[in-house]
Amino acid sequence: MGNASHAHIKRHKLLIKPFANTPYKILNLGNKSKEFIKFAKKMNVNIEWGGWDLRKNLPQKISQCKIGICCSTNYDSCPRVIPEYFACGLPVIATENINFWHEKYINEQTGLLVEEKQILESAKKLINMHKNPINYYENKLSMSCAANYLHSLIEDIL
Repeated sequence: MGNASHAHIKRHKLLIKPFANTPYKILNLGNKSKEFIKFAKKMNVNIEWGGWDLRKNLPQKISQCKIGICCSTNYDSCPRVIPEYFACGLPVIATENINFWHEKYINEQTGLLVEEKQILESAKKLINMHKNPINYYENKLSMSCAANYLHSLIEDIL
């Protein structure tokens, strides 16, 4: 899960609760607050605190994971952690209230959109599905894809 310093927007506690007392390990990247660490310990969740790192080092850390989970609020309509997960080949579970990512980005090739109460059940399911959205990312979301799209818009104007 991404940047814990924004836990109120990212709703990390929503992620922590279902994984309490399970054998799953959560990797947390980014800043962390003392309050959040205390909460995770209280809930008895196995978390590896990866800390803040340069963006170029994230793929190596993220690639240790089997899935990415994003529980952001509708306030956070475009969490950049989602394409980062895709670029690392991780399928994503996102809660349904994220505005921007519905179906266009999270679909049968890339992961699952779920209700909040389905996070743990969906994680178990997605881990066993072995989806790898990297091809979808490269064909729909990569920088070269975005650049080609912008180039076509410029050509239309000229």
